Amino acid sequence: MLKFKRMIIVGTLLTIALESTNESFAKDNYNYQGQTQANDSTIVVEPQRPQDFGLMYMSEEESYISLEEVRNQMNYNMEINKPCGLSKEDFVELLDNLQYDYEGLYERNAEFIWEYEQEYQINGLFICSIIAIESGWGQHDANQNNYTGTMGANGKYKSFDSEEEGIEYTFQNLKDNYIDCGLTTIPSISPVYLGYHSDSWANNVYSAMKMIVSD
Repeated sequence: MLKFKRMIIVGTLLTIALESTNESFAKDNYNYQGQTQANDSTIVVEPQRPQDFGLMYMSEEESYISLEEVRNQMNYNMEINKPCGLSKEDFVELLDNLQYDYEGLYERNAEFIWEYEQEYQINGLFICSIIAIESGWGQHDANQNNYTGTMGANGKYKSFDSEEEGIEYTFQNLKDNYIDCGLTTIPSISPVYLGYHSDSWANNVYSAMKMIVSD
């Protein structure tokens, strides 16, 4: 019995010692993060944050707007170098119920389009409108899975292995060769995208955007 009591006491003391050591280490580690070394090469170490440890960390929730707000903000000279503002759920629902989606192209690729607009920071409704004008709302493609009429350096229509690949190429092409060059509105993009000046393409694309959100 005496031996058993000794074991309990020793175990308790070890537990207290470990907790004290861990607490001391945590305090010393935190203090070190904000200190500088007093030597010839001063090093400032920033306090570690949750994301530094690979933990999910969000400073604030994403904020989205309603379809009605999207309609109200839409205009011919609007900046398209940012997402349309709809949540993924609302964006997918909008395209799933699009009455002009004659071949199901929009419904099949709704999630991809929303995800790419977040990645490339380009209005997904603008991409949907280019598809509408260049392919008759997805009824035909310029070449294999090319629903936006994009052309290669050889002057021929590009082909892609999948619809998703073709759509992503359009986002990337617009980002690299238009948005990053300062062309951020439909009228400014139009002459470069076509290769010649024409107001009709810009007018048609904008009309298609309005048709999509008013459906």
